[in-house]
Amino acid sequence: RACPEGGGPCPEARLRPCGEVANVVEGLKKSPAPPACWRGWGVCDKHEMLLRLFCEDDQEPICVICRESGDHQGHRVSPIKEAAKVYKEILRTHLKQMKTNVQEFVLGKEKEMKAASELKKKQESEREKILNAFEHLERFLEEKKREEHRILEKDNKAELIRIKVMLSKLESWHFSLSKVTEQIGR
Repeated sequence: RACPEGGGPCPEARLRPCGEVANVVEGLKKSPAPPACWRGWGVCDKHEMLLRLFCEDDQEPICVICRESGDHQGHRVSPIKEAAKVYKEILRTHLKQMKTNVQEFVLGKEKEMKAASELKKKQESEREKILNAFEHLERFLEEKKREEHRILEKDNKAELIRIKVMLSKLESWHFSLSKVTEQIGR
């Protein structure tokens, strides 16, 4: 005999029949309905039958008894495998469209990010140009200011020299006038 788990040889002396397991297996073989642990796994909760049909109107899987009952009587029904193929194709189409939309979104996002990056570079370039223009203007104004100070100083010096010359002349006239007045007054 072969081991039921590994498939290797198994000596007869080690095998012992288990009555409990045999009873469960026999009960399952005789039972027309699937076991309770199968509920929710392709088995109708109401009738404990396999869900072999799909109700198009209610968009749910049903068993043969559900189709004949009042809940689904007169509804459009198809075999669940055919409905699965149809819905699989619909899902495949939607998935393809979603992938296309995602690709378009990614491309659009990349395009927008590139445009934003270019705009940022352009703004930075304009900022640099404006700063350079202001620095140039500032240097120009500073140079003009120094030039005007030099001219003003030069003018002031010239004016001071003229005033000194005038004062010197006035002093000379005053001295001459003092001598004339002194000579007259004698």
